[in-house]
Order: sequence, then C-alpha cells, then structure tokens
Amino acid sequence: MSDKTRWLLVVTYATAMAWLESATVVYLRKLVGRMEPYQMDPMPDTTGLAPTELVREVATLIMLMTVGWLAGSNGRSRLGYGLVAFGVWDILYYVFLRMICGWPKSLLDWDVLFLLPLPWWGPVLAPMLIAALMVVGGTLVSQPDSGGDPFWPAR
Repeated sequence: MSDKTRWLLVVTYATAMAWLESATVVYLRKLVGRMEPYQMDPMPDTTGLAPTELVREVATLIMLMTVGWLAGSNGRSRLGYGLVAFGVWDILYYVFLRMICGWPKSLLDWDVLFLLPLPWWGPVLAPMLIAALMVVGGTLVSQPDSGGDPFWPAR
C-alpha cells in the first residue's frame, strides 16, 4: 500500500469517527439539556453520565492513536499518522456539530475542549488551528518527500 493511500485511509477513518463523535455529543447534550456547552459546570452529574463521558474521551484518544500505530511502520510514521488522525477528527468534529445542531455559531464560541485531566475551555478556533498544524506536521512526518525520507525536525 502506498503512503498516500495509507494517509487517505487514516483521513477516512478520522472523518467517520468525527461524525460519530459529533452525533454522540449532540445526543448527550440533548439528554442533559445543555446544547450550549460553555457553562460553569461542564459535566453536571445529575444524570450519572460523568464517568461514562470521561471514559468516552479516553476511548477517543486510544482509537485515534491506535489508527496511527496501525498505519505507520515505525515510530516516526506512527506519530505522524496519529497526528493526522487527531487533527482531521478535531476539525471535522466542529464542522459536523455545526451541520447537526447549528453550533458553534462562530469560531470564537467557547467550548469545553477536554475534560481530562481537568476541564479546560477556549474558543473553538484554538483547537481548530492546533488541529490544522497537526494535520500538516503529521503529513510531513509520515510521508516521504522526493528524496525518500520523511521530514523530521532537527534539534
């Protein structure tokens, strides 16, 4: 399998995973009556779903890193493909949320970015920019250039 085909398969996986994650988050937000995610208490435990939500986040990270591990043939390419998967997933997560429920209304809307290790918030633009850098960097690291070696930053 060529490196480009492998890259496209990772992107396809991350795209499907982003849709699934977006739909799941919409279901959970509707269940707890919190479509607007930026609130003082990011995970009200009135439904008892807090532990499930934390494990869901860990499972998401494991799935993204696993696809990178499976796609790559060495540590460098595994890291690269993992970064591509994470970046594509994160960008499309917000794109699909917008398609499904109309949120975020702008890239400056605040969101609970992660719950682990502690809840942290920021504008949607922040993780999307970081994710774009992850896609570019992961692509450079995982794909050999014309000389046959992938890009790797020097010390």
